[in-house]
This record gives sequence, C-alpha cells and structure tokens, in this order.
Amino acid sequence: MNMKHFSAKAFPVYLFLVTIALLHCPFSFAYEEEIKDISANMAKDIADAGKKTIAVADFTDLQGNVTELGRFLAEEFSVALAGAGTRFEVVDRIHLKSIIREHNLSATGMIDPKTARKLGKIAGVQALITGMVTPFGDNVRVTVKLLDTETAKIIGASTANIAKTQAIEELLARGIETRSPYQQPTSSQYRPPTGTSMSKKAGPLVITSKNLNCKETNTGDYCFINTKTKTSFKIVYFQEDSKTKRRITVQPGQTQCIYDIPAGPYNYIITYKARVPIMPFPPGAPTTVENVTYLQGQIYVEKCKSINFEIK
Repeated sequence: MNMKHFSAKAFPVYLFLVTIALLHCPFSFAYEEEIKDISANMAKDIADAGKKTIAVADFTDLQGNVTELGRFLAEEFSVALAGAGTRFEVVDRIHLKSIIREHNLSATGMIDPKTARKLGKIAGVQALITGMVTPFGDNVRVTVKLLDTETAKIIGASTANIAKTQAIEELLARGIETRSPYQQPTSSQYRPPTGTSMSKKAGPLVITSKNLNCKETNTGDYCFINTKTKTSFKIVYFQEDSKTKRRITVQPGQTQCIYDIPAGPYNYIITYKARVPIMPFPPGAPTTVENVTYLQGQIYVEKCKSINFEIK
C-alpha cells in the first residue's frame, strides 16, 4: 500500500479529529487567572480581618460610573470569591440589589463612608468589596478594595492587569451598563447646547456649570431629560441626612434642571401616574390611578459641573 497516498487521504480526518479534541478541551479566558489570584488574596485578607459576611459591589470606572465590563467582572469575582474561602459567606448579588432598591441605597457608582456603613447594617455584611476598572494600553487595570462597613476603612487591596482580548474590548465598547436600574445617559445619546462641550466620552454627559462662583459655593447643576413622548415624571431628590425632600416634574420631551445645588450624593426616586388594579385577581378587576416607581437610586452632583440624566 502507498503510504504517501494513504497519508494524503487521511490528513483531513486527522485534522478533523484534532479540531474536535481542541474544542472539547477545557481552557481559560484571559481574565480568569487574574480573577482567581485577586480572589485568593482577598479571601486571605477577609479571613485575617475576621469578617464572616461580605458583599461585592459593581466595579466602576475612574469617574464612578458602572460599566458593562465592571459589572461583568464583579459577577465573576463574586463567584470566584465564594469558592476561594470557607470561613466567610458571600451575599448573593441579586439579593444585594433587591436590598438596595428597597432601602433606596446605591452600591453602584461612588460609595461614600455613610453609604457603606448603612449598606453593611441593612444587608448584614461586615465587609464590602469595591473595584475600579481602568483601560491602560493593551491591558485593563483592575483595582479591588476591601472596606470595613463599620469604619469604611480599607482593610485589604489587590490589583491585576487583564489583557484586552476581543471579548474584553467588546465589553469596554459598550460603556455604561444600560440594563441597570440606576441608568445614566451616554454622551452619544444627547447633544449639548451651542457653546458647550463634553468632558467625558461615556457615562453621564458633563458640561461646565454656568455659575462662575461654583468653586466658592461648592455647587453644581443636575438636569433630568425626559425622552418619553407621552409620560410625565415626578422626581424626588434628597440627601441622606436631610429631612428636606425636593420635587420637580419633567413633562414629555422636556428637560428640567436643578441649578446651584451643593455637591455630593443625592438619593432620587422617579415616579409616574398609571392605572393599576385594586387587586391582582380576578382579571379585569377595577383599577385606580397611583404613583408608580420608575427608577430610583443615587446621583452625584459634582462641583462646577452640569450633569444630564436621560429618563428612557
């Protein structure tokens, strides 16, 4: 038998079998080893600090915005951390989000000491893990911090570089997580007034405040843009320790701005009027008009900045 003739005929079969074997072999994504290393380091810090219950907040960019990549890495890190240690428990992130909504807190974006302490008390967690994702050359720098929810002090930290693979690049390109209940607009969805310019390429659109004394007064502006054509929204906003709640109404297709307000975090609740059944059963039960919550969460007013929030 001619071996050369046999080999030529058999080569496609060999190639097919090798391809099938490679497809079924276990492999790791570029980020998995880094996530494992960080979670192992963090698990040691948690155990050394004697913390028994922890939670993982959404990872953000340098401006405190939650991105698709940040949320994805937070989910992956939460799972890896749960498998990295047996001396502590990791609160499920879905349960954490329901607590955030119920108590009008925000574990996304900028987390100040008061928010961290309150979240720890309500959710029953002794430590909170936050993260920051920063594109840097051919890599993405991930910085993770462990916060004590009683003192809001950093009790552990770790960093890693993740290669910018195609999958990572795609998540980076998506920018802000649009499925988040604490949704912020992207710059491509809004055009600034004539004579202004955008200072961010993604996330909340930021324009320099028109108030020339904003540095001295430590104030900024915040505008709500109603993109709906038929629905009016009422917005209640207030600071954590303040008893004063302020209200504004944004008509369909209109923009309502709050000017010269003190910089810092504010809780907000956006509602609209809708007909809802008086009772869930039977179908066709009488209805009544009530205020229905559309969005709620936390915004951050920046000094000498004017930020636009699109209600979609």
